[in-house]
Amino acid sequence: MCENASRRAIVMTGLALSVVGTARAAATSPVLPSEVAGIRIPNSPLAQRAAALSRRSCPPFLFNHCMRTYVFGALYLAKQKMGFRADDAFAAAALHDLGLLRAFETAERSFEIDGANAAEKLALDSGASKHESDIVWHAVEMHDGKWPLTQRQGPEAMLVAIGAGTDVVGPAPEITDPRLLQEVLQAFPRLNFKKDFTALLVAHCKRKPTSQRGTWLEGLCREQRPDAWTDTVESEIAKSGFSEKAAEELFRAAHDIKGHAATFGYPTAAATAESLCRIIEHAPDLDKVPADLIKHHIDAIQAIARDHTRLDSVTVSTELSRKLRGVADRYLIRVNRDRPEHLEVIMAPSIVPGE
Repeated sequence: MCENASRRAIVMTGLALSVVGTARAAATSPVLPSEVAGIRIPNSPLAQRAAALSRRSCPPFLFNHCMRTYVFGALYLAKQKMGFRADDAFAAAALHDLGLLRAFETAERSFEIDGANAAEKLALDSGASKHESDIVWHAVEMHDGKWPLTQRQGPEAMLVAIGAGTDVVGPAPEITDPRLLQEVLQAFPRLNFKKDFTALLVAHCKRKPTSQRGTWLEGLCREQRPDAWTDTVESEIAKSGFSEKAAEELFRAAHDIKGHAATFGYPTAAATAESLCRIIEHAPDLDKVPADLIKHHIDAIQAIARDHTRLDSVTVSTELSRKLRGVADRYLIRVNRDRPEHLEVIMAPSIVPGE
């Protein structure tokens, strides 16, 4: 009798603990719709834990941005008839901005890497394989990076990049159906997103200004904390001329801007960056390039990003970019008169948007 009572007590205790555990999970996991705009919202253990961490850690405006990122990205891939691993893509979308939050930041890494590391850890802790966790890591880290590399990484990385870009900059042509957009916004309202997200980025740059070197946030971080940028490429060039290292760094930064600025809504910045790349590529002696010519290009790119001068309907940025290209081309033609192979390239029309 006592033995039976003891067994019954053990069973009841186990049942009670199970119920409590389920209740706690339900309390921490956000209740999400099963489908939005025709896109199924994943409900696997990994997806639930990712959504719960995002809801618990992010302010509401940022959580909703992460959810819209998934839906917008999935809509884009659906139009392209591309398959993807929904659970991995959802986890990455849900967690792609964690690195902007103090709880997940490190002292020196970019927010993309901090967020990717946190997302990978959650995936592994949720039972995902190393391969699946690697997909999540890359999708978070590359969500605002070099688009050709993002494409090569796979559809999950593409989903997060396209989804986030759509929500920040505006919808791609493939997902401009007003009915779909309205359904997404009804499910996950914007909640003053632009203002609050900008404030989040500014705060991040003030805390960790040099962590975003070489990323799309470098311009904003330079603006917010100019005192932290004492070893800039421009200052190194001014002090000692164009070292090979300085030239490589400047070219790499300009090349990245040329490739991605138009995607994020800054086509004139892309055109200006291309002009700077041409100077570095085709000047016979970089030490003899007028310092102001380099500086004016850098200042123009920063001004376009800082003032949010978007699309070629804005005549000021377009005219500035056109004039800089003209000055640069005239200089390059003059110094390459005895180098016909360079002249042919210099005089070829640009293929970069914004010209």
